Amino acid sequence: DDAARRAAVAVADGLRAPLLDAAGHNFQAVRDRIGQSLAACYAVREAPEDVRRLAAMLDDADEDARRRKRETAYGLLRHASRAGKVSIVAPLVDAAIDGCADAKQDHQALAAQSVGTLMASPALRLDAASTLGDRLMRGASHAKWRSRRAAAAALGAYAAARACLGDAAECDKVAQALGNLLGDDTSEVRDAATGSFSVMAGIAAPA
Repeated sequence: DDAARRAAVAVADGLRAPLLDAAGHNFQAVRDRIGQSLAACYAVREAPEDVRRLAAMLDDADEDARRRKRETAYGLLRHASRAGKVSIVAPLVDAAIDGCADAKQDHQALAAQSVGTLMASPALRLDAASTLGDRLMRGASHAKWRSRRAAAAALGAYAAARACLGDAAECDKVAQALGNLLGDDTSEVRDAATGSFSVMAGIAAPA
């Protein structure tokens, strides 16, 4: 119904700016609800300019403010991943991978959970998924090992999705990135890369 659609768009458009303004809210439960609400707004109508604005907020010089804003972004990332929204997920992946190495363990866990949600996202099967793959492969060379481990684990899911679609070029790029991670100085990163390689090998093996 066109009238219902127009009404939904009007409500979503009215909510987006206040929600973004509240991205640094003091309570984590509220930040997650803000992320969820933003995802609902973008399900009505995608707004890449909003996501770019949020992504630009995620490198705040103040550590606590940065964590709060990133946790709002993680909430949006998780919900948008489940919905398969590449244009929303891609700009937030870098911050989530970086957050996996945060000094605070609860923030690390939330970031890792968000990256993990991406691994089951239908977005990995879309034509535009290479933008996600590029960011995951960039994460594979992150300076901190926890971030490399998260990227290595997610790359296996990405490669599996692309292999099922016959995307040999992306699979070759992932194999090269994982090959580099197999020589990582940290055993946890090597283990994650080995697991992702096993996923690729299982798909490639003849029936």
